[in-house]
Amino acid sequence: MKDLFLLDRNWTFVNHGAFGAPFSLIVDIAQRWRVYTERQPLRFIDRELFPRVVGVIKKFASFLNCRPEDLVLLQNATTGLNCILQSFPLSAQDKVLFFDCTYASVKKMIRKVCKDKNAVPVEAKLKLKEMKGSEDILAQVEAAIPEGCKLVVIDHVTSNEALLFPIDELVEICHKKDALVLIDGAHGLGSCPLDLERTGADFYVGNCHKWFCAPRGVAFLHVNHSNLSKMSPVRGAIVSHGYEEGFASEFIWDGARDYSSWFALDSCLLAWEQLDLSACRAYSKKLLDWAGHMLGE
Repeated sequence: MKDLFLLDRNWTFVNHGAFGAPFSLIVDIAQRWRVYTERQPLRFIDRELFPRVVGVIKKFASFLNCRPEDLVLLQNATTGLNCILQSFPLSAQDKVLFFDCTYASVKKMIRKVCKDKNAVPVEAKLKLKEMKGSEDILAQVEAAIPEGCKLVVIDHVTSNEALLFPIDELVEICHKKDALVLIDGAHGLGSCPLDLERTGADFYVGNCHKWFCAPRGVAFLHVNHSNLSKMSPVRGAIVSHGYEEGFASEFIWDGARDYSSWFALDSCLLAWEQLDLSACRAYSKKLLDWAGHMLGE
């Protein structure tokens, strides 16, 4: 596997969760897209860009098991999280629940939005040392949901602790309490199986550059519109030509920039199909167990 990356051979790289490490072949493919674009930039952007983006989204939606019309590509998960939180309808004294293990910048997003809308941010502390399995996580989260909670923000995999949340079951619990769910899946794609149809979360935001080994600059936002018929539209971070033209149009164009990472995602999907992503996960799990025992000795 080391030969698939550009990483320094004198080091053992273990922190894909920070900024990722793309496959060297995918880096080359992204560069080819840049060169192709620059040969006929006007023709490419005017005539080819949008159809090609739609094609990538359709293939990616099939991989994630979701409707293409519910999926958009972004430059990073931070953008997607901001879009959801800023678009979310909150009234005075509505509550937004998050946790002490929530990523630091996400906490700031929540507090900022709640301040602007006179809503109430609720940070719950999870007793991680007392958790022995999924049932403990489910019980603690359910107990933390306050009255008047409109949105629960949950990590798929926490950034610092690498704690895997049982998101399918958590979504059910939150929905029973009439709270919508935003999953911060920055570390989810690649590190664990992801089936957006089965999960049923109202919003899921993820990165492709961390554990999926795509180039930096490609992330995704999934909005479960079948659950949200009464909610106001999710807006893009930037107002441009697609404003008020529908979900996909809000996000597909935010100004002239480099789209090569998005097009390279297509090849990244093919690479993982050949490598067998589930087998790679199983191998990584064995390494993790070995490292944990070694450090504990």
